[in-house]
Amino acid sequence: MSDRPKLWEHGMIPHGRTAIDRAGVACIFDRALGTLSNTTPHLAVDFPKRLNPAASRNWLWDEEQVRAHRDGRPIPPLPQDPHPGDLLDDKEAAVYAGLRFSTWRAYVSEGRIEATPVIVCGVRHWVRSTIRRRHETPPGTRGRPLGVADARPRRRRAEKV
Repeated sequence: MSDRPKLWEHGMIPHGRTAIDRAGVACIFDRALGTLSNTTPHLAVDFPKRLNPAASRNWLWDEEQVRAHRDGRPIPPLPQDPHPGDLLDDKEAAVYAGLRFSTWRAYVSEGRIEATPVIVCGVRHWVRSTIRRRHETPPGTRGRPLGVADARPRRRRAEKV
């Protein structure tokens, strides 16, 4: 079994798929956003699963799956294999990079992440191929390099009298 994270555990938009939010679902169902919120078809058991977890503020769905559900067609499956063009949310990107989520957020706020984020329906995502994995580019080595000798002995502190 591979050590890669489970897909869809956090939030990922597969390459070549279009993500939509509640407003997009309302548009597909030809309803106002308020009406959609009151009738909640997106909470039905047979409605397609979200692309991001329930804890996220902005829920995202795959547009093709929502349209298939509306038309009564079978819901097409999402690709299960990772693709370099997949869009990962912050949590999934942290897992993919081999970092804790808090470390990832700190690196993003400090500008230490070289990749440029893509905003989809108000949610920040990262292209999988632009994220460096920690084991591929480990942090710098610590301590004195091997084989380096001091040029001269260290000075001793003057003894107290």
